[in-house]
Amino acid sequence: MFSFITLRDRRLELSMGAHAGNNLFCLLVVQRSDSPLHTPALFTAASNGFSVQDFIEAILGGILFALLVFWPRRAAAARAAEEQAATLDQTPGSAIRRAMATPAAPRLYCAIDTVDLAQARHLARQLGAIVDGVKLGLEFFVANGPAGVRAIQENGLPIFLDLKLHDIPNTVAGGMKAAAALGVAIITVHGSGGGAMLRAAIEAADAGAASGGVTRPQVVAITVLTSLAEDDLAAVGQQGPLPDQAQRLADLSLVSGLDGVVCSAREAALLRKRLGPTALLVVPGLRPVWADAQDQKRVVTPGDAVRLGADVLVVGRPITTARDPADAARRIVAEMRGEAVSA
Repeated sequence: MFSFITLRDRRLELSMGAHAGNNLFCLLVVQRSDSPLHTPALFTAASNGFSVQDFIEAILGGILFALLVFWPRRAAAARAAEEQAATLDQTPGSAIRRAMATPAAPRLYCAIDTVDLAQARHLARQLGAIVDGVKLGLEFFVANGPAGVRAIQENGLPIFLDLKLHDIPNTVAGGMKAAAALGVAIITVHGSGGGAMLRAAIEAADAGAASGGVTRPQVVAITVLTSLAEDDLAAVGQQGPLPDQAQRLADLSLVSGLDGVVCSAREAALLRKRLGPTALLVVPGLRPVWADAQDQKRVVTPGDAVRLGADVLVVGRPITTARDPADAARRIVAEMRGEAVSA
């Protein structure tokens, strides 16, 4: 939008469009749509017949007009930011996030994606002294159920139960209550399930943990799956670009009371800045410098993920399919610490 402030016979007017003629001064105010505060850029042009005094008065008048129009807009934007922060601070998960005001060092969870309970237990024993926990996904849970989770817990490692719950609020609440009673560390839901579903999930996590006499798990929401690219997002009817969609679902999740989100490392820096230092950022789809990307389309190395702000790093096949899983895990931990690792 282009607005012209015209000075004619030393009377200041606001009008739309271009003006021409002698004895006319125009101050062009350019609305920058790419700025979140719509900061004006001011340009001046004088025609023949104006005195120096006219010129100075026009400049001063234009500055006064810009202050009157745009300063309230800046103040309104600042108030909106404060209100959003206050809303996040009053959500059900805010007390836990405040208690975690000093974030822990980034943690490594190994994704054990198998239906074979014996193999899963063997891997957990191999990695117990190296990784910070193990992730058990949908295929493991469908094959082995709660008993399988308890069997892995015998090794003493925290469990990240990656169920990606996504259903109507009542159904998700029932599943979450049962899962939270198992005493696991983290459980996932889909952020695209909507606010009502997310609120039901966090309330059910509280109830399930209380019924099981265990600490409530941290509940995190999937933003955009790391297997999806821009064209995949459009194909399922979601609005891109990918970082924008991740941010929308992250905002919804935190406002709904969740502890954090699951995101690609490519969105981690954006979401860390957006959500603050205490929101839990879980980053899967990581591949060390020496590993193949396989079916992950948006991959980053573990070292990069740490630098981008990830709290929980999830690595699966580079560890579980390695000739020596324990050695692979050690190399990833070294990379997370910033140590040189050969390809």
